Amino acid sequence: MSTPTHARNKPATNEAGVPPAPPEDSSNRQVFDVLLEDVRDGKWVFAEPAMALPAPPTAGEWACGWAGQRGVATSSGEGWWRFQAYHDQSLRRMPELDDVARDLIGWWCQSKPKGFVAPGHLVPGVAGGFVADEAAALTVQVPPEFVGLCESYGMDASAVLRGFMADAAGLMNWVSCPRADGFSSNGSDERMMAQDYLERAYGCRQF
Repeated sequence: MSTPTHARNKPATNEAGVPPAPPEDSSNRQVFDVLLEDVRDGKWVFAEPAMALPAPPTAGEWACGWAGQRGVATSSGEGWWRFQAYHDQSLRRMPELDDVARDLIGWWCQSKPKGFVAPGHLVPGVAGGFVADEAAALTVQVPPEFVGLCESYGMDASAVLRGFMADAAGLMNWVSCPRADGFSSNGSDERMMAQDYLERAYGCRQF
């Protein structure tokens, strides 16, 4: 198995020492296995492949903490790019394992050198770990009063219900082991109160 390779010849830089951004390609909104060199002049500056991409307006000194790490750059669709460092720095893409029909993409890492696939919308965590999507569809009638209550908080009913389920079941969407279903608790207090509600409302029915 061969490891991913990158161009190593740096292009000419401008006066600030920032290499130019590559041409826009609407068919490729992600660049994997990039090595971050620096964040300056409002740009992510990558050493491998040598390029610069617009950083979000909020990217400040904190973003420089990722310098020297590999990860994935993703277009926001708003003219700037996000950078997510791999939690497992041995992680690399393995395109030959991609299954486009099932939205699965191939990876390999030090602990899984033969490769594995993961859902296309997430980046695997430590040792390539992630929680598979085993969520089951459930149709529930939602009264307009509840819909209006959720809207008064600037939320839609489905998002509130998903949040409650995550809090009640204590579901954590850690970067070190991301959840393919996207469920994530709102916090420790929220988990405690959601579980207290279940105990109060339905505790007498527990066996």
